[in-house]
Amino acid sequence: WQRRINASTVETFDEATGYRLLSDWDIPTLRHESVDSAQALSEALEGMSMPVVLKTAAPGILHKSDVGGVFIGLMDRGAVEATYSDVASRLGPRALLVEMASKGVELVVGGLVDPQFGPIVMIGAGGTLVEIVRDVSFVMAPASLDEVERALSGLKTAVLLDGVRGASAVDRKGLVETIARFSQLVADLSDVVSSIEINPLLATTNGPFALDVLVTPKS
Repeated sequence: WQRRINASTVETFDEATGYRLLSDWDIPTLRHESVDSAQALSEALEGMSMPVVLKTAAPGILHKSDVGGVFIGLMDRGAVEATYSDVASRLGPRALLVEMASKGVELVVGGLVDPQFGPIVMIGAGGTLVEIVRDVSFVMAPASLDEVERALSGLKTAVLLDGVRGASAVDRKGLVETIARFSQLVADLSDVVSSIEINPLLATTNGPFALDVLVTPKS
């Protein structure tokens, strides 16, 4: 990955490449397929369980929702095909098809390389809350399981991980282990990556899943 990132001429990796990077560090992602035509979409749907999410994969679009490039909860083939036709006409044919996740708690984990302190990982409330609630903790990378657990416990929203108002508690052990592996990824690639962000990292009863990832190589 270091050689590949060094050789890259793009400012950010596309999301499918980001998913492959995460998988190599055993960070779970949902089943997904990249498509670039209606025929490729039809073939990808053969192995997918509904509902699904369809996202544009057009180069250079960092915030897909801002340009109408993310559609969730598509329940059948007809809905997916119609949505793809719309997205392709507006933003180009490249898209990412992702199976829907179960319910859970949305977190954000982000890694960056500080000029003074080196690789650091931020853990906090994710999804839309990242823009509303400033609820974050920081650990140096790589971080131990104990360090990750302490950082999680320090969040105001940590109570959600234990289940509230009838919700089930998330797999806390799996979540801590995944964030620790993410911190190792950040440390391992600190020479070639400017930042890596997973938002959201969805914590569920069946373990965590990275739903969106943005990888920015060093220029």
